[in-house]
Amino acid sequence: MMHANLMNNYFNPNLVYIEEDFRHHLRIRHHVFERLLHDVQHVDPYFRQKLDRKGYPGFSPHQKVIVALRMMAYASPVDSMDETFGMSESTCLDTFAEFCNTIIQLYKEEYLREPNQKDLNRLLCKAEDRGFTGMIGSLDCMHWNWKKCHTGWQEGFSGRSRKPTIVLEAIALYDTWIWHAFFGVLGSQNDITIFGRSPLFNNLTEVKSPQLDYYINGRQYNMGYYFADDIYPKWATLVQAIPNPANDAKKWFTLQQEAYRNDVCLYHT
Repeated sequence: MMHANLMNNYFNPNLVYIEEDFRHHLRIRHHVFERLLHDVQHVDPYFRQKLDRKGYPGFSPHQKVIVALRMMAYASPVDSMDETFGMSESTCLDTFAEFCNTIIQLYKEEYLREPNQKDLNRLLCKAEDRGFTGMIGSLDCMHWNWKKCHTGWQEGFSGRSRKPTIVLEAIALYDTWIWHAFFGVLGSQNDITIFGRSPLFNNLTEVKSPQLDYYINGRQYNMGYYFADDIYPKWATLVQAIPNPANDAKKWFTLQQEAYRNDVCLYHT
């Protein structure tokens, strides 16, 4: 019954919800969902439909993948899934864990890695087209409320909001590829404290970072740089926003930088 409702709502020819509704409800485009659905079934038998001990069909691949996506997209509590999808709490947790492990197995070589030289060339060309020679990504942090944080940990994970949060430091590119992600640990309540513990520049200090070669205003540079907020330290590898641009050149730079960062769609509170 639950599977039939999903199919009628999103997948059958006379579907109830259109593409825009699908993306709004599941936070994913329909064609991306279809790719995920196909790939996880191909590599992991868990996502293929099986018969239970009584010979009845178990949860369908669509149900399992949608439950995992909704748990991630909305932080939905597992006990709410029973009413909507007829899936018990333990099965929801098993499905969610299996989905995450399978996604890592499937896509880590393609997406969960640092840019190689081919990627860097593509990124540099794109950035140069936008007027930012040598720029290789946008650095920012997101703060997620941790509603069920252990009482003894709340002070160490609480910043100015006075509510415990998990902080994610990420570098995202114009096509929203996030190749660097670092979650804050106890005591890292803001962008600066997490930046100080992040391994982002480890390769740079060990002289392992890719060597670039470009010129700005006649001066040669051999390291790429990231866009960042003005809260970050004034390093050569971080180009910050200008809080109060005083002339036309600075206003133009600020406008172009904001436009590029908005393309990335990374927000923090």
